[in-house]
Amino acid sequence: MLEVPEGKCCPVCVEEEVQCEIEGQVFSDCASPCPTTCDSDPDQICITLCVQGCTCPPGQVIDTVNNMCVTTDMCPPTGVDCSTVLCLRPECDKGEILTVLEGKCCPICVPGVDCSAVSCLRPVCKEGEILEVPEGECCPICVPGVDCSAVSCLKPVCEKEETLEVLEGECCPICVPGVDCSAVSCLRPVCEKGEILEVPEGECCPICVLGVDCSAVSCLRPVCEEGEILEVPEGECCPVCFDK
Repeated sequence: MLEVPEGKCCPVCVEEEVQCEIEGQVFSDCASPCPTTCDSDPDQICITLCVQGCTCPPGQVIDTVNNMCVTTDMCPPTGVDCSTVLCLRPECDKGEILTVLEGKCCPICVPGVDCSAVSCLRPVCKEGEILEVPEGECCPICVPGVDCSAVSCLKPVCEKEETLEVLEGECCPICVPGVDCSAVSCLRPVCEKGEILEVPEGECCPICVLGVDCSAVSCLRPVCEEGEILEVPEGECCPVCFDK
């Protein structure tokens, strides 16, 4: 449309801002000519065609009762006349989720899933998959991860007390705060035969882990130079020469 900018004399063409009538909708150059609602027939036939207009975000449909975009699980239940009901969308606290109870029209906040008494088995994922806990569930499942085959990463230089870590679902490492062990006092466990002391990554104190079985290993005793000593490196069976 034509508009005269403030402080100017001549009009210019400006894009007209479109106001969508449905709450949550946005204007798009490629909206569907058959917008999906809570009452839409799943078998309806619609021509795949882009039209300019308002559309709900991906994964949401129009709740014609409350005139807003909602996820399908928040649609008013079938068999209940919600045509004259106006709902307010409540703000839920942390740990709560929005849901529409059976036989009701309006969403309410309810406690999320209590996983405190649930014991989960950790599935072994295939290459390219990652563990993820679906919303409303307690236990993780394997889902397709991020394809990092074509990603080239720069290795950041971390500050002291930081460690490099690749976050789940990402490809490149970032610096994250490490574990501060300055105020931690550790007991040194007494390991069984065949075990060695090891500090797990992200921990401060050593634990006993299964070491290398050297019972069937035959070692040659190297001759060290002056100023060197024989020592068996941790996790190895045979001695090597080290500088004093």
